Amino acid sequence: MAMPDSSGFQGDMPNGGEVGGVPPPPIERFCINMNSMGELTSELLQKAANRGCQIVDPTLVVLGMAVLESYDDTTLITRFIEHSHAECWDKIKARNEIFFENNIDSIFEGLPMGNVKAFEKLFKAQDTEGNNIIDREDREDIWSYMDSFVNICLDYIHHERWPDVIEKDGNRTPIYRRKYMDEVDLRRHCNNWDYKREFWPRSSS
Repeated sequence: MAMPDSSGFQGDMPNGGEVGGVPPPPIERFCINMNSMGELTSELLQKAANRGCQIVDPTLVVLGMAVLESYDDTTLITRFIEHSHAECWDKIKARNEIFFENNIDSIFEGLPMGNVKAFEKLFKAQDTEGNNIIDREDREDIWSYMDSFVNICLDYIHHERWPDVIEKDGNRTPIYRRKYMDEVDLRRHCNNWDYKREFWPRSSS
């Protein structure tokens, strides 16, 4: 099972994502993690079935993963940002499971509903003795993916705003050259997630 690897650079990436020490672009990292989380969902559904809890038809998840692969990469990440940044990112950071369970439809709005419903039910699933199917380690794996999505989105927006450094009043001043998804309070979210925004002089060519 591929898990997000938070080492090496900001924005979490499943093992094997780097090529020559250079991480792929944020959009590619996001799509890889989304597909990997679909695989994790399938594994957890099988775990639930083995304990006598049939949550959803696994075929729906397989079909959902196929649909995900057909999505335009930019559409996939921007939909997630649009439907989650305002209320959900802070709750994900705080590991607020009640909010997550009750709002997963909103967080993943626009994605295949088979996957979303399976994900929602996994958090609440119990065996015949009333024990949670998804144990603490499984839940932490899921949270790791959610963390990775937010970190990658921060990385994506930061780069899409074209960070630059200019000389102003004798000082080097970081600026953005482009307006992009201005509805996202990037400064606040980056502070909350300990994401260090890096600015560098852009080529004048």
